[in-house]
Amino acid sequence: MYKIAAHRGGNSWDNLFAAIEKGYDYVELDVHLSCDNYLLVQYSPKVQVNGRIMYIQDLYYNQLSTEQREKFLLLSDVLAFARDKIGVIIDIKHGHDYYQNIGAEVVNQIRKFKLYQNTWMISFDHRCLIEAKQNDPKVNIALMYVAHLYDEEGYWLNANTNGVEICNEYLNVEIANKVHSSNLTLIGWCAKDFDELDWLIRLHTDIITIEQEDCYLNFLQDKKSRGDNSV
Repeated sequence: MYKIAAHRGGNSWDNLFAAIEKGYDYVELDVHLSCDNYLLVQYSPKVQVNGRIMYIQDLYYNQLSTEQREKFLLLSDVLAFARDKIGVIIDIKHGHDYYQNIGAEVVNQIRKFKLYQNTWMISFDHRCLIEAKQNDPKVNIALMYVAHLYDEEGYWLNANTNGVEICNEYLNVEIANKVHSSNLTLIGWCAKDFDELDWLIRLHTDIITIEQEDCYLNFLQDKKSRGDNSV
């Protein structure tokens, strides 16, 4: 039976607390890397510092004042709090360019908190996921993409991935069956439509990501309680 993930559910403390309280199985975090290798949790690749808009990629976090640093959410703090309470999906983003070494930095945090069991690394940056897997084979990675791929099963095998997250527009019964026959985890693209959620259930999606709104959560929890995942 599927698990339920809160989209951007760990990007603020309030959302994280609410996701845990309401019974989500996972929270999704958007993660960026500062110039001095601090992993910051937020969706936008840009921040405002001293009235100036800049990319996190160009930011020296350690040079900020204590007051300025307190405005940012560190991945290490979120993982330390969440590790015994809820699963985590780490969505690795990019700035004006793809981040160098971000995969290794995230792996270091997963290793530090021993979060192999209930943590996923996902990204459009497949290079960083593959490097993360090579760095530590115990981490769980899932390739994100918006496309139809040639020889998908071969691509998954070569990437040594544990799962995939394919845009719902391109997801169908054939692909879902390929994912499961390859013993991979299917993570559903964030859905904000009840028919789409029902479709993901019928595809036997393993983790369904939703906007953190009670109407979608209640719909999935009700279906789950009734064991309703028939094709």
